[in-house]
Amino acid sequence: MRKIYCYFINVIFIIIVFLFIIDNTNGFDLINPSLKNLIYQSYILGGPIMIFFNWLFIRTKKQLLIWTTLPVLVITSVFILRPHNILMQSGAWVTQTELYYNQQHPDNKIVFQMQDTGAFGYDKRTVEIKPFLGTIVKVSTVDTSGVLDKKWVKSDKFVNGLKLMEP
Repeated sequence: MRKIYCYFINVIFIIIVFLFIIDNTNGFDLINPSLKNLIYQSYILGGPIMIFFNWLFIRTKKQLLIWTTLPVLVITSVFILRPHNILMQSGAWVTQTELYYNQQHPDNKIVFQMQDTGAFGYDKRTVEIKPFLGTIVKVSTVDTSGVLDKKWVKSDKFVNGLKLMEP
């Protein structure tokens, strides 16, 4: 029974690593700030915890080697990337203004987003957002000077996701 728990925890860790990699690739973002923060913190702390669980519950050396390879790689990447740098990236991009929406696909939008980077201020970007899998969206940088297509409708809807100020 404890092997089942160990394998279940390993599968959850694999999902966390997969979501971390997806979020760090260009073109995809996790839009839920709480989930993104949980994924990033679990990525940093999960490696040592998984090695401990695997060492505690897995008896054969072959399985122990297999199930501890990923946590060792994660620990190595955390040391290379530094935990502080990883946590600085964990802030979610928040929509401030919806600039355009697509007539054929109303969920596809061109938005102005900001990211709170703590003491370093705010990062800004203008991107096209396409829903992908629930909390994961496909993101691509857009130059708004060339968005005079018939498929895009100007909306200028002020969302104020960071609650900075009222217009």
